[in-house]
Amino acid sequence: MSLLPKESEVEEKMREHLRDLDFEVKERTATHGVDIAASINGRDHYIEVEGNTKPDGGPLTSSQKYTHLLRAVGQLCLRLHDNPDAALGLALPEDEYYRNKVDKLQTALKRLNVTVYFVDSDGRVEKRVCGQDTLRCSQTVT
Repeated sequence: MSLLPKESEVEEKMREHLRDLDFEVKERTATHGVDIAASINGRDHYIEVEGNTKPDGGPLTSSQKYTHLLRAVGQLCLRLHDNPDAALGLALPEDEYYRNKVDKLQTALKRLNVTVYFVDSDGRVEKRVCGQDTLRCSQTVT
């Protein structure tokens, strides 16, 4: 399995996945703001997306991935101010580094009720629910 290197590719696959699940996926209206805004059954979902490359196409270092991941979690926290009932999510490339960090962040992600989506290069999405009703993040492959 090859990695999805670019944030734009992870975002595109995630948008397709949500549409396949009958979410209404809003088009991006600004360069700043939530990466993916979607809704289903009257509930808003905000998803921050990360990738594996710098803007110039070079690979991110582990330190840069760490910074990007924590910034994405921070962005989700800020979204709660505007809409405390929204569902929160992270879409990440299928990547051992990101998986390890999500495992270490699972207590915080659980408290925030964040769903993590790992997207592979074939467009498969693995959903990990870190909600208040689970002791650990549980996995579902769709």
